[in-house]
Amino acid sequence: LLSSGFKGDSISSSGENVYILDKNGNRIVSIGIETKKSKVVAGPTLIEKPVDIASYEDSVFVLLSDGIYLVEGTKTRVIEKTWGGDALIHAFAGNLYVLDKSGNAIYRYTGSGGDSYGDQQNWLSSSTKADFTNAIGWSLDGAVYVLYPNSKILKYSQGSPQNFSLKGITPEIGSVDAVYADPDNQYIYFLDRAGKRVVAVEKDGTYKAQYISDQVSEAVALAVSEADKKIILLTGEKLLSIELKGI
Repeated sequence: LLSSGFKGDSISSSGENVYILDKNGNRIVSIGIETKKSKVVAGPTLIEKPVDIASYEDSVFVLLSDGIYLVEGTKTRVIEKTWGGDALIHAFAGNLYVLDKSGNAIYRYTGSGGDSYGDQQNWLSSSTKADFTNAIGWSLDGAVYVLYPNSKILKYSQGSPQNFSLKGITPEIGSVDAVYADPDNQYIYFLDRAGKRVVAVEKDGTYKAQYISDQVSEAVALAVSEADKKIILLTGEKLLSIELKGI
């Protein structure tokens, strides 16, 4: 991944690029899915102690201690931190989303062009009670998928909980390590390190396919482009790809 000493923790993808965050190294790099060309998006002089990353089209966002910043040569704070504790971020359809783990809330900030975003809105319906304290990851494709330890996955659509469970997978997944959903994909993808596989399911959780490789056990995150027929695995120091077949 570009240089020695770089170790990726998180991955975000948008269009033809994937973006990798190295938390300890205070760096973000971009890699073209097809071209494999890489470049530094942000370094230690720009970001310090980054928490999470999100991307939409050619815009890259990073969660820092005092809010969410757009990084593009310089950094611009687009959302001031109003949540109390740990959070995760995501970009979807030009809007930014924050999963507030301690506040048990999901906030939406509507994009209005450039680096301007609207006021904080509660995305969950007023009747929905959630507990995100132990959430370890999430992904969005219009619906929201929140991942917890022991393969617990909760799905929300239009702010309300939906029925969702993994079914038809043999052998069963002992522990899901990461989830990837994308509005341009037909399926949802789960990383199963212990099983050395990536599992694709329908949007109701029904098994579709699985992709097995010993190197999957080293992955910490994934992204999937059905258009490019590729599963992208982040192992820390490397990006690996698996060809999508049967989909």
